[in-house]
Amino acid sequence: SGSGEMKSQSQGTNDEAWAIEEDRMEKYRSVFARADVDGDGFVEPTEARAVLMKSNLPQDELAQIYTLADVDKDGRLNEGEFLCALHLAYKRSKEGLLPT
Repeated sequence: SGSGEMKSQSQGTNDEAWAIEEDRMEKYRSVFARADVDGDGFVEPTEARAVLMKSNLPQDELAQIYTLADVDKDGRLNEGEFLCALHLAYKRSKEGLLPT
């Protein structure tokens, strides 16, 4: 199996690299509140796209981030999924990290 060939970024020993600091979490929650335009507790794809585009990441990477964050695959992001998407975009744009 090729599992031993994964990049160290995606191995469990590097989990702390993906932890969200509390002050950043508060910023993400604030962004979620603004992005959840209709107040239904979900950010729709068009709403998420508008926010994630601000990261200036390539479209294909943003699509990958959205897919990774949409854990239940319902096509929209709840608060936890949206916070995950924001953090993945942040880590990718600032540190070049993206889980595989």
